[in-house]
Amino acid sequence: MKLFCRIFFVMLFFPIAASAADTYLKLMQTGTAKQIKRAFLFDGDAPFHTIGKERNNLLITAIIYDRSEDVIRLLLKAGIDADQKNREKRTAVSYACEYCTGKNRFDLILASGGASEKKIRSRLMTRDKSGRYAASYAEKNSESEIRNSVASYLTQSDIALIEQTTEGGIPLLAAAANAYRPTEESSKAVKRKTEKTKKSEAKQTESNDPPASDETDAADSETDTSAAESSDEKTIEESEKNIPANENTEEKLSEKKESGDEEKKVQQAADESEAVPLPPSSAPSSAVRPSASYGKMFLYDYADTSFDAEEESATSENELIIKNINEQDSRGLTPLMYALARADRDLSETLIKNGADVNARDKEGWTPLMYAVRTQNDKSFAAMLIDAGAFVRAKNSFGISSLLIAAEYSQNPDIVSLLLASYSAAENDVAKAFIHAITSSNVPLQVQCEKIRRFIAKGVPLNVFYDGKTPLMYAASSASSTAVIAVLLESGALPFARTAEGLRAFDFAKKNQALEKDAVYRSLNTDN
Repeated sequence: MKLFCRIFFVMLFFPIAASAADTYLKLMQTGTAKQIKRAFLFDGDAPFHTIGKERNNLLITAIIYDRSEDVIRLLLKAGIDADQKNREKRTAVSYACEYCTGKNRFDLILASGGASEKKIRSRLMTRDKSGRYAASYAEKNSESEIRNSVASYLTQSDIALIEQTTEGGIPLLAAAANAYRPTEESSKAVKRKTEKTKKSEAKQTESNDPPASDETDAADSETDTSAAESSDEKTIEESEKNIPANENTEEKLSEKKESGDEEKKVQQAADESEAVPLPPSSAPSSAVRPSASYGKMFLYDYADTSFDAEEESATSENELIIKNINEQDSRGLTPLMYALARADRDLSETLIKNGADVNARDKEGWTPLMYAVRTQNDKSFAAMLIDAGAFVRAKNSFGISSLLIAAEYSQNPDIVSLLLASYSAAENDVAKAFIHAITSSNVPLQVQCEKIRRFIAKGVPLNVFYDGKTPLMYAASSASSTAVIAVLLESGALPFARTAEGLRAFDFAKKNQALEKDAVYRSLNTDN
């Protein structure tokens, strides 16, 4: 009776659900704001409906069809979150970057929920399932004002990271960023560089001129002094309007110096905040400063600029990075952890060379090596950390080691071999990781089989019971293919071993519906 009721409920519910999905799809395509509002009044669950295989919420669907501002505003007021992700891990902001053709609508989505500029930047730097940043989709948008709006929230580091992770690059977005940034971010730096260039040219001119008489030198000196004082007074009047007019020149120069010191402190604080930016709550999406060589560069960026000034700027940036070398964010992540998660090898090496702690732990006990193993399939990242003294056997707060993470998630068998070198074959941690490699469903089958072979090559016992079952029994009960079983059988696993309850590997295989009923499957039946 219960089974009948369940079947009846499914038969009744799914046509209704399908009908609702079709209704809301049409509303998002062509419905007016008034029609959508009326539908919401009769359906309290309306804001939570999803559409299609991607499970797009109504806001994402409306953005894809580039609906009007009143429709977007209504959906946001209904409580649909602009940060909600679909199956592809994309947000409404990501789709807005790609499909929005109106700046007012775009700004409405970006700033929804009263988002600050920091929050908006966080939304633009959120990564989807494919590894792309939300902002990168603005490259596909035909409206230049949308790209300009996106670029206005991003730093040069953000642009470099987006360019590295976007196939085909982001020439249009990078151009928008370079057009926007000189007047907004670096006007003071350009001014300082220009002044220094002029001074160096003046010195060179003086050195090339023939020696003048003492009287001429004195006159020139007096002229230069009076001109400098006049220039200083004008600068002070422009920047310090509250200074009384009857104060003498020395007091003005003193106050100007103090004001200049304050500006330097403010500028240094701003530089420090950008040197190793800490990410938003949806990390690892925060940008760490990448290698400058990846950024877009234009000749006009270097007008009136001396090479000495560029070297001084680069030096100050490195000093700031070194100063905050082991700073942790609210979750305990360090700049090195973020650099590894971003696959930024140059920055990772720089941080390590300048004293980054390769055994630091975040609030859940994760180490830089664990981040490298979990996020990167390039063996060189893990090798670099181990060479720098990373402790391979370290475990996080949940008792999980880098080896276990590699066994479960890594798509590079060489990383497994690298970590196994720090263990002996008979250790419990190795056995546990071996079982995870056998039962994992997080890597391609070919990679899984090769990782199992690496454990076998290490000398892990094949016919020993781990928590009541042999490795072959684990494969028979959990593997998605008989290829995993074949690797174990070829290496000497015994199919006739029995558990304390008398069960064989074949008994577990019979309950595993994912296995092919092929020759390998039949070979487990020792009764034949």
